[in-house]
Amino acid sequence: MIINLDAYRETTKSDFQSQPGASCGVSGRRRDISTAGCDRQDIEDIEDIERRQAEPCRLSKIQYHHELVLISAGRDQEKTQQHDRKEPRWRFRPLIMPALVALADNWREGHTHAAEQHLRKTNDEIRFRDRLKHLTWAWFTSTMSTGGLSILLKSTPHQFSGLETIGKVLFILDVVLFLCLVVGISIRFITTPTALETSLLHPTEGLFFPCFLLSISTIISEAALYGIPSTGPWLPRALYAVFWAYLGIATLSAILQFFVLFAGESLPLQSMTPAWVLPIFPAMLVGSLASTLAPSLPADQRIPVLVAGVSCQGLGLTIALLLYPLYFGRLMRYGLPAPAMRPGMFIPVGQMGYTALALIGMSRSIPEDYGYFAANPGAVASSRMLALWVAIWLWMMGFWFFSVSFIATATSAASRSLDFNLTWWATVFPNIGWTLATIEIGRELESSGVLWVSSAMTVLLAMVWCLVFGAHVRAVFQKKILYPVSD
Repeated sequence: MIINLDAYRETTKSDFQSQPGASCGVSGRRRDISTAGCDRQDIEDIEDIERRQAEPCRLSKIQYHHELVLISAGRDQEKTQQHDRKEPRWRFRPLIMPALVALADNWREGHTHAAEQHLRKTNDEIRFRDRLKHLTWAWFTSTMSTGGLSILLKSTPHQFSGLETIGKVLFILDVVLFLCLVVGISIRFITTPTALETSLLHPTEGLFFPCFLLSISTIISEAALYGIPSTGPWLPRALYAVFWAYLGIATLSAILQFFVLFAGESLPLQSMTPAWVLPIFPAMLVGSLASTLAPSLPADQRIPVLVAGVSCQGLGLTIALLLYPLYFGRLMRYGLPAPAMRPGMFIPVGQMGYTALALIGMSRSIPEDYGYFAANPGAVASSRMLALWVAIWLWMMGFWFFSVSFIATATSAASRSLDFNLTWWATVFPNIGWTLATIEIGRELESSGVLWVSSAMTVLLAMVWCLVFGAHVRAVFQKKILYPVSD
């Protein structure tokens, strides 16, 4: 079967900007598709899609075109051989036709498509090595969430015997999972030479590259929390060097990723999700990392770390606040995202929470008898007071984002329209930052009520992590993810 790509691009250009799930007819659609060389089964498949598309809310226009590509890509290899083994015209060229690659993302089910992988029939025999080619950057959401829970268990105010051991086990699990994912995605890049470039330039998969850096950030924080009390002075010095290396890489990543987004394929407003803010997240978490590392450093090293932390935390929050008007505009005009994508609505909760956490933690780490603060004794108290009130303000913003996201996600779950995908991990990591901010606010206010609320939030997040982790493992074995068209 041959699809007229020129006509296909013209129809999808306008269709991609229409609202998913809306009732839409297909009158005149057959004029845009060349069926030259099609057999009876090809035509019947197209007619079947058109009949379903004509029914209200059955198929979005994006899904309509997605299925057309699947029909074309899913034919047996006999068809390729019948055309003198010539390369089929429907094969995707990620760097030449990025718009067509983006259409391979299944937004209704929450799956993104590995940028360089061609679509195929899902009933073909797939080896595990082939499945690794569908390992995307979004998988690192699992490691950054696991590491975040380990940090939360270490920081929770109400400890019990064995809780720190559980946190250390999660720390080790986080490192093991991270190394496994690094090996797996390296196999993908080695076996497919263009995979690394296309994954970073892809308008969807590239957004999740920061999850790799965020996983490194959580591991550094875990090493500081669990390792420094049990080791000598060498570990703080080593982490100090790692901190500056991470700062440079995270800042460079934030600059280059946004440049690629600005200079690359135009993205319609309808496709806007909080994931557009992810490129700034690694730089923003430099502040949280500074608040964790600074207490173990001497004063002459602590001040530069705190200054860098405040700078990067302010940068991250400012960029996020500049992008969120687009997100609100998208919600007001097109409504809530597809049910499978709604867990991603929790991402703004994390930016408010981690900023509040960083401000309180860094203000508490200011050396009172060094440099500027030694010459201005009242500056320390003023900084701590200002950090606390700003943190409370940000915490309330996080509460609002959490409430809206929770209702949107709960309604999807209640209607049983929420199948597992990697966006489920967004219910864990962002809310961990918000819970950590609650803990720090409770400690500053010396409020036992707030601290007990934070402990309850910790228990709930541990339960959510277990649920998501179990669903993730189950989906892998059931071939619902890490599989063609369901990466």
